[in-house]
Amino acid sequence: MMTKDVLKDKFYDKTKASRKSPTKENTKPQEFKLHTQERAVKRAIFNYEVTTKLYLMELKKRQEEKLMKMIEEEEIRLLRKEMVPRAQLMPYFDKPFSPQR
Repeated sequence: MMTKDVLKDKFYDKTKASRKSPTKENTKPQEFKLHTQERAVKRAIFNYEVTTKLYLMELKKRQEEKLMKMIEEEEIRLLRKEMVPRAQLMPYFDKPFSPQR
C-alpha cells in the first residue's frame, strides 16, 4: 500500500508541474561595456604620449646639434683669425732634385 501512495504522490506532483506557470515579462538585455574599448582608448593615449616624447627628444637633439655646429664654426673662425700666415721657404736649386721614397 505504501508504494501506491508514493506513486500517487509522484503522479500528483507531475500534474502539478504540468500546469502552466504565469508568463514572465520579456527581459531587456543589460548594457555592457567591453574592456577592449577601454584598452583601445588607453593604448591610443599611450601611443600619443610616446610619439610626442620621441618628437620632443628629436627636436632637442637637433637643437643641440645646431648649437654644437655653431660653436665649432665660431671656434674655427677664431682660430683662423689668430693664425699668422707664414710664407713657405723657397726650395734650393743648387742640388739636383732627387725624390725621396
